[in-house]
Amino acid sequence: MYTIEFDPDYEQELEFILTGIVLDYTVAYAEKIVAIIDDTIQTLKHQPKLFAIYADVPMYRKFLIDGKYAIFYIANDDAKTVRIVHIFPAVRDLPYLLQ
Repeated sequence: MYTIEFDPDYEQELEFILTGIVLDYTVAYAEKIVAIIDDTIQTLKHQPKLFAIYADVPMYRKFLIDGKYAIFYIANDDAKTVRIVHIFPAVRDLPYLLQ
């Protein structure tokens, strides 16, 4: 089993996104997004390579949440860790944001 780590950038980005969801949609939708994120991240403990390598930045793997938010992570087989590094709205210029 892999250990999950969270990058400080991810934590700030998630807070920003959730604030936007609450302002633009509802608290219930924000809670739904958090539940999906949590469930998916828990799956990575057992299947760290579940999602494809992101072709534009091959050090990352990427998965989408509700088709709207892209989460990037690094699976380290030697350390048995999954580091969640970024979350961005999927409509943004992702390669640019990952520079």
